[in-house]
Amino acid sequence: MKTFKLINVFFSAVLFIHGSISAQDLLYKKDSTILKADIVSADQKTVTYKTPGQSMDILHYMSKTVIDSIIFNDGRTLRFQNQELPLQQEIKRNYFGIDFFNTFFNIEVDFIIGLNNLHLSYERIFATGDKSLWVELLFNLNSDENTYGWDGSLIFLNDLHFSYDSYYFFTKVGFNYYPFNYSLIKTGNFRSFTGVSLMVGSIKKDVFSDLISKAFIASVVWNIDGRWYLSDVIQVSFGTELSVFPFLVFCSPEIGLSIGF
Repeated sequence: MKTFKLINVFFSAVLFIHGSISAQDLLYKKDSTILKADIVSADQKTVTYKTPGQSMDILHYMSKTVIDSIIFNDGRTLRFQNQELPLQQEIKRNYFGIDFFNTFFNIEVDFIIGLNNLHLSYERIFATGDKSLWVELLFNLNSDENTYGWDGSLIFLNDLHFSYDSYYFFTKVGFNYYPFNYSLIKTGNFRSFTGVSLMVGSIKKDVFSDLISKAFIASVVWNIDGRWYLSDVIQVSFGTELSVFPFLVFCSPEIGLSIGF
């Protein structure tokens, strides 16, 4: 009889312990860990719970953002849906632009406002967001052959050209680098960049003081630029282009508009 009572007490204790364990709630976290707990409450942001084995006066708090689901001791299941995060705005990757300075201003001989050249550009930003490939085209629409020409020097001596008015045409192909922007995420309204390009074209060359001839020229150009976003589509572009070879023969400021798409 005494042995029977001991067995009965043993099984009663096992059932009590099993019932206590199974009565616990289970917190399934998004990092694949499972936490046994006694859920006290839950609001819009936080789940409050107690940990078995600790003092019942100690409360723990867990953000709902790290919880995948809760299985209560009565079998109920509560799943937390991922809250939709606001989409981070990305900048456009394509830009078509026109430079007003070289297009509408002639400063080689005199300051003249009007359609002088057609200076267009296109830039494609890579998926990394910190580099781009770009091309520029310039067509001289000024038919005056007596305008100021390049003297043929390969280094800045007597002439410094502050525009591309001495060119009949040119094309440039180069790379830009965005040193302060490492992704396509739009972090502000201003993006600065620098780059280098190869420029080839036909230029007005001084043969004598009153004679202009055509000459082919290839140049390496360094640019320092920025783009101010008036909107996602329209931007103000500005900067300076300096010839590296020939050395500082051409130094052309630029200001214009670009369209992002």
